[in-house]
Amino acid sequence: MTAMKTFDNTRPLVAAMAVGIGRAAYEYARDFVKANYLMSRPIPRYAAIAERLARMNRRLMAARMLVYRATYMADMTMPNAKEASMAKAAAGQAAIAACIDAIEVCGAHGSLATEHALLEKWFRDIKVYDIFEGTGNIQRIVISKRILPGLKAF
Repeated sequence: MTAMKTFDNTRPLVAAMAVGIGRAAYEYARDFVKANYLMSRPIPRYAAIAERLARMNRRLMAARMLVYRATYMADMTMPNAKEASMAKAAAGQAAIAACIDAIEVCGAHGSLATEHALLEKWFRDIKVYDIFEGTGNIQRIVISKRILPGLKAF
């Protein structure tokens, strides 16, 4: 029981780190697009890039809000097992998606093996945030048990 309470306090911190990496990848891609594309031109590819950036930002903001709620509840010593697991599950997936999308948006520039290849580094680093403190699958089990108490399906 003590271990689970510890996880309830540390999972939001892990989620916050994942959101930070995802946010860095998003901002890198956004800045790359601003510097390298004339977004005012009516080219369908540009609309797809803009939509992808908007989706990245939306997912990361949703994960950030879940982190805020879980950490607030932990600070107030409120039970937050479901919220901590929701933050952890959402943040890991949002950050992985942001890293993948950022590499695809930046193309070869995002994966060049140079000292400036931050996107590639973030992509390699981010997977661990979906694994430690409980995998995303484990988080989804914790969430479902909190939503549907007494369910013996797991």
